[in-house]
Amino acid sequence: MSHEIRTPMNGVLGMVQLLATTPLSLEQQDYVSTIKDSGDALLIIINDILDLSKIEAGLFELTEEPLELSLVMQSVCKLLHQQAKEKNLVCQFTIAENIPKSLLGDTARIRQILFNLIGNAIKFTLKGAFWFY
Repeated sequence: MSHEIRTPMNGVLGMVQLLATTPLSLEQQDYVSTIKDSGDALLIIINDILDLSKIEAGLFELTEEPLELSLVMQSVCKLLHQQAKEKNLVCQFTIAENIPKSLLGDTARIRQILFNLIGNAIKFTLKGAFWFY
């Protein structure tokens, strides 16, 4: 079932990437960027739903791979930048000095958790900024 749900979204994202390589005005580039960011966010939601199905079926597995937490945080903040911008919010993060630069973990799941945390911060913050430490 996951293939049937993900394939159309991946097709849309692929076409957006191709569109981004064509001559576009600045306004059109901004539209393409917003489409890509929104598509990426939708793909995350699709993956959340599919993961819930796996959890309920007892088939969910975590992976262990090298990751850099700062890069994961940057990618999530970039994905949610437009939503924060629409509410005039600033998203900032600091990683404590005692956290190693390289970690082992499930990058996709950590990204998923951060996406949900930061998404909620945007949703429930009325003005100003929010920080993740």
